Amino acid sequence: FYNGVPTLFRHQLAKISFFVHLEKAEAGKWTKIKKVYLENIYAQADYEDGNWTGWEDKKDEWIIYESTEGLELTDEPKQIGGDMYMIPQNLAYAVGRGMPKIVIEYDNEGATGISKSFSFTDDISSYFWAKGTTTRYSISYGTSDQPIDFEADVNDWEGYGNNDVNIGQM
Repeated sequence: FYNGVPTLFRHQLAKISFFVHLEKAEAGKWTKIKKVYLENIYAQADYEDGNWTGWEDKKDEWIIYESTEGLELTDEPKQIGGDMYMIPQNLAYAVGRGMPKIVIEYDNEGATGISKSFSFTDDISSYFWAKGTTTRYSISYGTSDQPIDFEADVNDWEGYGNNDVNIGQM
């Protein structure tokens, strides 16, 4: 430990993560996530004098997870894609970018033994990735009211309380 000049660090990126699970596992049935990706997300911006500006390099397909075999879901949440550090951005519709969305491709097999492939798309424009926050997206398959339930929980970056990291002695 170096006892030098104290430094206050505030993270300027947003952290996002994705978790998937079954609402209720049933014998003889399975669901496999094949691909999860975001559409219309900015991948580049400028950071100057404490502000983000000049968002550009729109990604039509920002892949979170992809596997030809697929990830078989259980009732235990599993993280896919690891933690991602993203440029803070308002996910509302923007001219030239379009509407940000999440796309989930999956296979499932029911009691009939026939496997089918499906694709689910949801609008994520009501979310905002603020600097110094972490957003955990939960994808639940087989929810009682619809085939897939998608929701987010936003908090300060865990372990850093109020986004501050003190380095050195204060």
